[in-house]
This record gives sequence, structure tokens and C-alpha cells, in this order.
Amino acid sequence: MGQSHLQSLRSAACRKQRGLCFYCLQPMRGDVTAEHLQARRDGGKDTRENIVAAHRLCNSRRHQLFPVEPPGPMTYANLISLAEVAGFDLQDFAQAARSRRISTGPTPL
Repeated sequence: MGQSHLQSLRSAACRKQRGLCFYCLQPMRGDVTAEHLQARRDGGKDTRENIVAAHRLCNSRRHQLFPVEPPGPMTYANLISLAEVAGFDLQDFAQAARSRRISTGPTPL
């Protein structure tokens, strides 16, 4: 049996990303997910432009670290890069954000 449409999009995203996780930029082996840049609940579709490939752990960690208001995929990818460059633990940042109610979402106008 052939791949589902979403599996096909995930495979295409893996190739486009040269096998690197959208979030941590490390090689993906094993458990890979299709991540929607715009969530389905927000009207995001299963399209090539809206799907990226990510480690399942990276994807789930975004929601675990920020359970009330997870940052969008692009923001989260930037947070991971910043944490690596600055040498801080993303989990510590998430804890500080929760305790200080720092928003990781868009700033209201």
C-alpha cells in the first residue's frame, strides 16, 4: 500500500530539508513527524508549503515546555537556535516564561 498524503508531504519535507530537523537542525533518523507551520485548528492545510519534518521529540517538546501557549513553529525553531548560541537550556527559559508569564506568541497591536 502507498504512503498517505501526509506521509508523502513529510517525506518531501525531509528531502527539502536535506534530512535535518526543522527545529534542532540535527539529522533525522527514526521517529520523524510532519509538523504543520499553521496548525490545522487554525485553518492550516496538508500542503507542501505548510508541512515541515521534525523529530517527534522536538515537536512534542514544544508543547511540553509551553503547555498553555506554545510558540509557533518558526518562533520555537528560533528559540532553539538562540539557546544553542547563547548556551542556555531551553527548559530553563520555558520555566522562566511560565513563572513570569512571558508571552511566546505574537504581540498584540
